[in-house]
Amino acid sequence: MKKNILLALVLGGCSSSSKDGGIWAFELPYDESYECAETITHNFTDGYTTETEDDGDWTSEESINLSPQLFFGQLETYGTGQAVLIIGNEVYPGIESATGWDFTWVGSTETSESNSHSSGYSFASTNISSSDVTISLSISGATATGTWAATDNSDRSWSESDTWENGVIGFSTGQIPAAQFLIYDFTKGKGKKQVTIEGAPLTNEFDLPECSGDCQLDVVSSCSGSVNFTATKAGFEDEDVYEYLDEANQPYGS
Repeated sequence: MKKNILLALVLGGCSSSSKDGGIWAFELPYDESYECAETITHNFTDGYTTETEDDGDWTSEESINLSPQLFFGQLETYGTGQAVLIIGNEVYPGIESATGWDFTWVGSTETSESNSHSSGYSFASTNISSSDVTISLSISGATATGTWAATDNSDRSWSESDTWENGVIGFSTGQIPAAQFLIYDFTKGKGKKQVTIEGAPLTNEFDLPECSGDCQLDVVSSCSGSVNFTATKAGFEDEDVYEYLDEANQPYGS
């Protein structure tokens, strides 16, 4: 299937940079710059996130240093100033730049779910995610340098009735995943038996008004990073050899 696709692209025309086509060996350093940021919004009256907690006297640091990743990719030009870069089972379309090629692909997914009961209970969730990969390749003969950049975004939101009739609905704890993201403090008992619990997982219970209105929870995360890499054009005259190289690689740290 792969060879048929490439053949169709090549027959469509030849780029002035067809000499760039072929099998390339990529050496990609581990991306230490890849970082994620998460924002949580909600209307749970007593809920808060773990980020607001005081770590006390502890100071923690963590680092990782891995050897580069090595893998093969096949670059095929077609038409005028167009190309595809195949790495394993992934394909990136690209256009010619002043110094080489810019390949990019944006994937996205959106899912939603809702259900309601005749007694008035309702629940809804939405998950929107996207992944953006850009590979910029600057070629000089049989060697190349480039930048591999990736951005991953997600927006997960939930809404649910704050209270409901347990005997009618059939469950006492709600479906909204508040306990995964929110905690709260409470006191139980009296006198000498009184105990204060801090940082307990927060849930939506059928008989307690935990929220201001229907319970709302939204978690937005964004991760991004980029790394510079090098590539060398392999001396394989028969490009069909990539059928045997697409799974050949050295992963990070090996």
